[in-house]
Amino acid sequence: MSNTLILVHGFMDTGRRMTWMSKQLRTLGWKVLTPSLLPSNGTQTIEKLAERLSQFIQENTLESDRIDLIAFNMGGLISRYYLQRLGGLAKTDRFITIATPHNGTLAAYFLPFPGIKQMRPNSRFLIDLNGNLEQMQELVFVSYYSPYDLIIIPAKSSVLPTVIASKVFALIHPWMIFDKKLLKRIVYVLES
Repeated sequence: MSNTLILVHGFMDTGRRMTWMSKQLRTLGWKVLTPSLLPSNGTQTIEKLAERLSQFIQENTLESDRIDLIAFNMGGLISRYYLQRLGGLAKTDRFITIATPHNGTLAAYFLPFPGIKQMRPNSRFLIDLNGNLEQMQELVFVSYYSPYDLIIIPAKSSVLPTVIASKVFALIHPWMIFDKKLLKRIVYVLES
């Protein structure tokens, strides 16, 4: 449990959204940090939010510290940009995403904001990130998704080749980060 856990919230949230999960993980002995990457309403690009994540990690961890990232929804794409484009791979051992639209979501067509457009299927942003997935093999990368998710459409958008993908049977998108069975599975990944 020597790695610091960084819990990255999603669309329209702050670090407070990750409070329940962070309390559970702290109880188990981990040091947990929950940045608020704002604005999280899609008016900012994912690249800009990833720069804020990178700055937060630099300011709150030592250069020698190892981290694990646990990210929900859009936070998974913010974290991927940090890992793949901002040097985060050098510091990270495990990357766990929960309901992240790695291949986009049709729900992103409802709003015209720059960060939301980046989450549309086949957006330039996603094509760029997904075109260089082999570098993600440097760490443990697990993606959890629910077949009942009505925000990540289709739900299989959370699945990437060469990434461990696992179903969670949460009925509503936001409930995934409060799922006790999912938490046990995340702990298992963190301890392995």
